[in-house]
Amino acid sequence: MLGRLLYLSALIGASLAFSCYQCFTNVKGAQNEGKTPDLSTLQQDYAIFGLPMDKMPPYSAECDGTPEKGANITCTTYCLSWYIEIPANNVTRFMRGCYDKLTGVTQPTQGATQALSTINSNKDNEDSIPSCQFAPAKFWSPDGTSLQGHETIQICNKDEPGNQPCNEKNLANPSIQQDCTMIDPNQPADTCYDCRNDNKDGQCDDGTCTNAAYCTKTWTQITQSDGDHDYVTEKGCSQINPHFDNFCTATGTYETNIITRSTSTKYNTSSCYCRSNECNAASSLTQSLIVMASALGLKILY
Repeated sequence: MLGRLLYLSALIGASLAFSCYQCFTNVKGAQNEGKTPDLSTLQQDYAIFGLPMDKMPPYSAECDGTPEKGANITCTTYCLSWYIEIPANNVTRFMRGCYDKLTGVTQPTQGATQALSTINSNKDNEDSIPSCQFAPAKFWSPDGTSLQGHETIQICNKDEPGNQPCNEKNLANPSIQQDCTMIDPNQPADTCYDCRNDNKDGQCDDGTCTNAAYCTKTWTQITQSDGDHDYVTEKGCSQINPHFDNFCTATGTYETNIITRSTSTKYNTSSCYCRSNECNAASSLTQSLIVMASALGLKILY
């Protein structure tokens, strides 16, 4: 009942606008090269977030350290910052923005509303930054290798003093990460399928991970320049979820040029988060989450 009241109060107060920084960078890559990547490179880098490609924030090489040099936009859902690092591949991605402008979803989920209520009630806690979370994470490389990394995420919906956007923290800074609310990857939670397969039916089930806050599933259709299709299914565990609830998003079709830049490859990826034991089985996601995705106008490919 309390959760429903918090959710309804958020809907009533949705007209109260605040501001967010909005930008995206591949951080180290941008700084090392000293130039703006082309669109296909940016799309390939941004795809790791699994969010709609047509709503990708504007590129800014200084999005991590000085976001004020990027866009400052009005928001009515919540500001979101998300940093991903995979040391083995020297992968670093940082994005900031407004949730509804990043996803096209105009209302926060009930889980996000409850999280924001907790954040705002603990905002004066000087021992931590309750609006951000840090957790180890596992990623799959294109060749199917499992890679260890970490994610840091921040959400907020109230301006800082002086009407400054609340998602100003540099989540790429290790000292900021240490002050975030640490998510213990060994906390008692759900068991999920943990596997990767290059097949269309998405039935990989040859591994499991445990103690997950959320199970995940990503399904990608890859269209080669000759019209042939490849399919990649990835499943796993996650401690971090930008939607804070059962939810699916789709990137839409985006195009990248590979190796020689003379061959074009098209991708279309759907990503789902769910909360319950082994909910990232193909049948579970298809039956329960595709309904939600369809209602939101998201194309889920199963």
